[in-house]
Amino acid sequence: IDHTIAQAWWMKPFLKLARALPLNPAKPMSTRTLIKIVQGGDPLVIFPEGRITVTGGLMKVYDGAAMVADKTGSMVVPVRIDGLEKSYFSRLTSQHVRRRLFPKVKVTILEPVKLEVPQEFKGRQRRTAAGAALYQVMS
Repeated sequence: IDHTIAQAWWMKPFLKLARALPLNPAKPMSTRTLIKIVQGGDPLVIFPEGRITVTGGLMKVYDGAAMVADKTGSMVVPVRIDGLEKSYFSRLTSQHVRRRLFPKVKVTILEPVKLEVPQEFKGRQRRTAAGAALYQVMS
């Protein structure tokens, strides 16, 4: 979770429900913390889009989540959540969708996959390829 959102008063009760790790997206070293968590055997949930959709479709997928999966050799379990764009928490305006108090939400969980990144790729090229592979899985 973004460190600034984690400091909001309304977020604190939710953070007590699960083990959340506030991260600063401007600091690349925070990705190493995620890698260590996964290498320690703990499961990790990452929203690779990094924010709530403003279009109703898939937003830009950031490479950081793909890099964590690639560096740890972890399987990725793609989860798609549809219907929340009709909630009152959505960033879409009422011109785009009709809001509902209790929208119908559909959660689709796909089979776990391993990101396929060519072994000869190194550095930035590998990170970009991992990000592209993750985008392919999510779309």
